[in-house]
Formats: sequence, C-alpha cells, structure tokens
Amino acid sequence: MPCPQIQQSRKELLEDDPDKWRQGQAQHYVVHFFANEGDLFARKVAAMADFFYNYISQDLGLANDHSPFRSHIFTFRNEYRWKKFLKTQPTAEQWAASYVSGLCMFLQQEKNTQESTRLFAHENTHVVVNHFIRGSLPVWLNEGTAEYYGEFGLSAFRGLSRHPGTIFRGLHDPLPLTRLFKITDKYPKTGKKSTSYIKPLNFS
Repeated sequence: MPCPQIQQSRKELLEDDPDKWRQGQAQHYVVHFFANEGDLFARKVAAMADFFYNYISQDLGLANDHSPFRSHIFTFRNEYRWKKFLKTQPTAEQWAASYVSGLCMFLQQEKNTQESTRLFAHENTHVVVNHFIRGSLPVWLNEGTAEYYGEFGLSAFRGLSRHPGTIFRGLHDPLPLTRLFKITDKYPKTGKKSTSYIKPLNFS
C-alpha cells in the first residue's frame, strides 16, 4: 500500500498498528480510517474530495497534475486520538484541527456536520493546489484560495449557486494590493492568526 508520496512518519502511522486502520480508494484519493469507527465519515470525505479535485482544477483551468499518485487522507473521529497523533508531528501546530503536508491530509472530524464540511473544503483546496502548482504560494494567496473554495466549492458540492458579491459585500478595511504583495507573514504558531490569514480575500 505505501507509495513514494507517503513520507516516513506517515508510514509509521499506518504500520504502528495495521489492524486498526482500514482504507478506501476513490478516483484521486486514498482515505484511511480507524476500523472501530466505521467507514461512514470516510465515504463522505472520499466523495467530497473527488468533487473538489475536479471542481477546483476545472475552475482554475489546471490540467497538469504533477503527481502520478493519489493523495492520502487520514481521518480521526476521536479527539483523544487526534491530539495523541499531533504530539508525534513536530511540524504540526498543537492547536490545529487538521493540517495538510504535501499531498497528505490529516483530518479531525469536527463536532457538527457544518464545521466538518467547511474545514474539509478549506484543507482539501490546499491538497488540490499542491497537485497542480509546484513550489510555495504566498500565505495570503494560499489561504485566500482555500477560503474562496471553502465557500464556493462547498456551495457547488451542495448544488447551490452563489455570487461572490453576496459573500464579499460586507467586508471592511480592505488591504491595498500594493500592501498585500509585500506581506510575508508565516503561518501562526500561537493560535493567533496573522494578518494574511485573517483577511485572505479582503483586498481592493
């Protein structure tokens, strides 16, 4: 099952106790879930993941997927397991509800369906972008793209049509583009989000 896109720490996650993990395969993803938690959440994640891959790549006109491998999504429905896992990941923020590393996503199920779907829509945008764009995007562009498709990609998945004006009309204190292009903030390390993370799309 392991392929070159699974880094050593991810291999260890699967090999630590292989009997507790199950996997399901979608068109562009492999979704991992704990055997004693059932596959319902994993099936929903797989369906949304493939939809977002196709929707975002088509919407942005992206045709050249640089990876020959499927992405991997590790799902955690138990908060204790999630926090225990985070402690084994030196590059992950301990306050994170989920995070993406390259083509791998580590996803904690939130307390309700709405929060879970919004979180997944945001994080999976990062995965899709990593398939098609090499190198690192500026934080404001990376997070702005994820916030955008977290709104409009999710609406499309639900069969709804939303105009950007209905979402962005109420935004205040826009950032001039000249200032935006100079922002070099890195991702927050204390749970307090940086300027480029809080207002990723609020610019003029």
